[in-house]
Formats: sequence, structure tokens, C-alpha cells
Amino acid sequence: MAKVDLPYLQIVEQKGRVYAYYRRAGSRHPLPSPIGSPSFMATYNRIHAGYEREAPPRAPLKGSLGDCVARYRKDAAYAGLSPAARSDYDRYLDLLEGGDKDRGLEALRDYDIATLDWPFIKRVRSLYAATPRKAEYIRSMLSILCEVAIEEGYRKDNPCNGRKRLKGGDGHRPWEESEVEAFRQRWPLDSRERVAFELALNSGQRRGDVIAMTRAHYRDGQISVTQEKTGNRVWMPASQALREALDPFLARHSQIVLLATGQDAGFTKSSFSKFIRAAMTEAGLPSDCTMHGLRYTAATRVYELMVAAGRADEEAWAFVGAITGHATAVMARKYSGKKRRATIAIERLNNAENAKV
Repeated sequence: MAKVDLPYLQIVEQKGRVYAYYRRAGSRHPLPSPIGSPSFMATYNRIHAGYEREAPPRAPLKGSLGDCVARYRKDAAYAGLSPAARSDYDRYLDLLEGGDKDRGLEALRDYDIATLDWPFIKRVRSLYAATPRKAEYIRSMLSILCEVAIEEGYRKDNPCNGRKRLKGGDGHRPWEESEVEAFRQRWPLDSRERVAFELALNSGQRRGDVIAMTRAHYRDGQISVTQEKTGNRVWMPASQALREALDPFLARHSQIVLLATGQDAGFTKSSFSKFIRAAMTEAGLPSDCTMHGLRYTAATRVYELMVAAGRADEEAWAFVGAITGHATAVMARKYSGKKRRATIAIERLNNAENAKV
């Protein structure tokens, strides 16, 4: 990679790939690769010239939301985020500062953070009610900025504390066994769709970790990977269902990444989401079947199998957490609890009906 020292140039390395951006005044513009190439410099110079013709951006007002954003971006908590998490945070912080015309959100850069209250936060969140996960992400960012404001002495409380999340805010659920079977019926073992599905279902990992897996992460029938979001190292033997799909697939290509696409870089998160969504639609699955839902499916399956094998409840959940992580185990535990209660209720109803005969 060429060494280039240019104002407002941001270089991000993620999963072995290097991305360059022109970042200025709350906006981020992608630059073409390779860094320092003629096309890179032409794009950089065009964007830079456009900003230079404008008046230089003023510093945010003291005590404003924009002030808290700037302070947060200099904080150790922000610096300690993974590149993927920082990218997500930046997207929503920029949205809050600059507004969202499509949703009717005004720019909040100059908003006095001391006057931010829960009714206002609820109104902002309600603009994204159709996408609960995004709505909750925005609330989380406002909560973070309120914590910054408390540290700076701009306010004494955080109006987000103690508030309930939106229902469905997680946006995912475990797949039913009939849905798992429907996907397998549609996509044979030798298809890339099936390999991706089995890898996600049987490893219980997040989308970013699945597409980043390389041959070095899968050796001698075992998976060992460091999770992008948590930094935790997880290890597990590959299940028979995964080996039956993955081993023949790896024998047919020589790429380093497991989910080969014909390009050395493999899938991006965006392209993988589109790929797997198309496969789910083709299999006739409902829209609330999601890739992330396979994590909960994996957690639920592990738990139920451990219980069936005679493990105590808490011990069974320890097995789940060892593979997927604590948060996913909690979500799957809630789901399994609902299924158990429903099963008990119907069994008792049947017993009552039979007693009448």
C-alpha cells in the first residue's frame, strides 16, 4: 500500500482489506483503490476542492449534541471499538448531527444537549418505528452522548436510563425446524447457499465472522475463530452436517476464504446479506427468517440437546454461551422458555380433555 499523507484522509483496515475515505464536516466519502493511484488522486482532489470552495466548518457549539459527538470521538471508549462497530457508530452519529430528510429528522448538531429529554428522544425514535433495530441503535447513540454530557457537566442525568426497548427491537428470532428443513430441501449440499447456511447454523457465529472464516480457521474438522464484535476466541468441532456440505465445497475451490465467491476477497457483509436473503426467498421462507436468527437457532438447538442428554439447566446454558456468547444465549433461553411453557399448557389441556371422556 502506497504511503499517502493527505488532509482529511481516513484509512481503515478491516478483515485484511484496506478502505480509504475523505472524512470532513461530519461526512465520509469513499475513495477508490488502490490508494495513491491516478483514480484515487482524481477523486480525492475533486472532493477536496469542493470543500475548499466552501466556508470552513465552524466548531460545534459548547454544550451541543455536536460538541458531545466530537468529545466522544476523542474518548478511549470510542477508540477501543472494533473497526466494524466504529463504522456503525459513525453512521448513526453522523445521522444525528446532519439529520435525515427522508424520515423528517432535523439536524441536531446545534441541539442543546442539556434540554434533551425522554419525550424528544421518543419522537426521534418513532421516526424509525418501521425498523425497530435502527430505532434502538439511535436511542443507544443518544444515551452515549448523554453520558458524555454528564461527564462534561452539561447535564446531571441520562433520560435513556431505565427505559424499555421497543418490542421487536432485536429484529430476530430462532428458525423453526420446519424452516430449517425447507431451506435444506431447496438447496442441495453442493450449492454455495447450502454451505453458507450450514456454516452459519452449525457454528452459531455472526454474519461478519462467517464470511471472514478462512481455511486457517477450519482444520482437522474443527473451527477456531476470534469473534469480530467481542474479541472472544471460540473453538468447536465441526458438526457432521457442516462437514458434509463444507468439505466437498472446499475441495472444489482454492480460495483462502471458506465461502468462495470467485473473487479473492469473498463476500462483503452487504453482498452476503443480499445473497442469503435471495436464497431464503427462493426457499419460500417468511421475511422474519433472518441470517442472525440462525445464531438463536444454534443456541436453542444446543440447549435442547444438552437438556435431553441430562444436563442441568444452567450447565446447558453454559454450553450455549461457550459457542455463541452470553447475549445470544439469553435470547435463545427466552425463546425456549416460551416453547416449554406452551408445550406444558397444551399437554395439560389434552389431559383435561381426556379425563372428561
